[in-house]
Amino acid sequence: MQGGNRETDHASQKTKEEPPVSALFLLIYIFSVVGNTLVMIVIILDLLVLGFPLAFIVGGYCCIGYSLSKISTFRERVKAFKTCTGHLSLVAIYFLPIIFVYVFWPVIHPNARIINLSMTSVMPPMLNPIIYALQTQEIKESLRRLLKARVQAKLEVFRLKTL
Repeated sequence: MQGGNRETDHASQKTKEEPPVSALFLLIYIFSVVGNTLVMIVIILDLLVLGFPLAFIVGGYCCIGYSLSKISTFRERVKAFKTCTGHLSLVAIYFLPIIFVYVFWPVIHPNARIINLSMTSVMPPMLNPIIYALQTQEIKESLRRLLKARVQAKLEVFRLKTL
């Protein structure tokens, strides 16, 4: 009888051991599902936070492009498009590195991702005044004069060396 009781005790121990193992698998499964859910939530939030503004900007420039196509002369189209180049360059400086990181995140080193995303938040505000200042006619004229003077100085040095 005691042998039979031992078997039942042994059998009951097995049944008592099984729930923790299946509970462990259940917990692992729950954490994997919750982890995947959190990843999905993060991806959806990223798409909303980054995708909506980018889609809005692209839609706006599609409307601008349509309006530019209605302008009769090519020279006026180019002049009107030049007003958009500063903003387009800043949009590209901001969004292209972010899109690059999110597309190629498995192959990019984590430190490179951190640096890239940090620079993305620093560079556009830093370059904004420079880009818009370069678009003013006064700055363009002074840069042209400076470059022209520099080229003329190099030509004179070249002429002196050949003599």
